Amino acid sequence: MTREVRFGTGKGAIFPHQKAGMLLNSLRRFVHSAPKLADRLELTPDALLLEIGPGPGYFSIEFARRVPRGRHVLFDIQSEMLAMARSRQGTAGVTPSPAVQGDALRLPFADASFDAAVLVAVLGEIPGPGDCLQEVRRVLRPGGLLCVSETRGDPDRIRYDELRRLAEGAGFVADAGHPGRGWSYTAKFRAPG
Repeated sequence: MTREVRFGTGKGAIFPHQKAGMLLNSLRRFVHSAPKLADRLELTPDALLLEIGPGPGYFSIEFARRVPRGRHVLFDIQSEMLAMARSRQGTAGVTPSPAVQGDALRLPFADASFDAAVLVAVLGEIPGPGDCLQEVRRVLRPGGLLCVSETRGDPDRIRYDELRRLAEGAGFVADAGHPGRGWSYTAKFRAPG
């Protein structure tokens, strides 16, 4: 079964690859620093990391650098975004990460495949964010980390209290959070086990 996908910049739409340059704005580092977010993921060099909705790869370079003996997998509904992220990694001297195109409501990975999963300003674009989080829990190893970052001003931003309700409803346990500078937050949850 396939679902209808709506692209655009308004609420409930998937951010279109044609506007990907907006996601690479240099001011973004003040809202979401790639190195700081990578630190919050608690990655070991051999970790298996799933990045859902990497867009053009703003964070993907840093994430891949943190797992030199592990694996960083890019997952997006848009093949164009995956190509941009991989291209940026290559340009930065990082081996491009494996890329998988698909629907976050049906992740094509085996149970307990990853140590951590990260979603930055993307969960609200997914219809049925609670269903997405259930899929993420399925593919995380017991004790695996879910890290979700949201930014004020994003029309699809999920407030922290709503995110926590959705994550706990999917079986996650709240771990810790980083309130950011008022413009953003990063919340961490653990898979049971």
